[in-house]
Amino acid sequence: MKPVAKRVGRPRSFDRVAALEAAMVLFWRHGFEGVSIGDLTKAMSINSPSLYAAFGSKNALYDEALSHYLFLLNEELGNAFSQGLPVAVAMQMTLTSLAVALTREDMPPGCMIGAGSLRCGPNGRDAAERTANLRKAMQAQLVTSLGNAKALGELSDDTDVPSLAAYFATVVEGLSIQAQDGAGRAELLSVCAIAMRAWPI
Repeated sequence: MKPVAKRVGRPRSFDRVAALEAAMVLFWRHGFEGVSIGDLTKAMSINSPSLYAAFGSKNALYDEALSHYLFLLNEELGNAFSQGLPVAVAMQMTLTSLAVALTREDMPPGCMIGAGSLRCGPNGRDAAERTANLRKAMQAQLVTSLGNAKALGELSDDTDVPSLAAYFATVVEGLSIQAQDGAGRAELLSVCAIAMRAWPI
């Protein structure tokens, strides 16, 4: 009787979402280059062939983990800018929700998008570029929202929309860095309140 060949691959109990979230947390904490395949397989409770079979490559896994992070973040923040609220209220709600999200006890501090660039060396340029493009896209969306608000008369005609969007994008990135450096929720909320004082009247 021929021996039964062992199947190589992920186990039947493989939970793809749980594995993806484990990878997300690792990349979030250590950046793309700070995580090895061994680190990933250990955290995801799978072997290397299973990882490659399920996700294709470390780069592809990082991309999917980043997309999963954005999905979770967007669910937590909500899209205040699409709720028909005054744009200043929408901005304040977004900043407040972000301060809470950046300081959750069950997740790494800060933002995975920010960590992706701060913790990437030469070999992680692709990952850094992906996160940079995400930040640019978010700022572009903010320009659109503020431009619409200006057209509706919520902002004065002399409001410099691109500069205002750049200012609040900088605040968002600063909140993430402060959280990574240990700033608490109350401190971030205070920063948000001060930032809103710069809102054009």
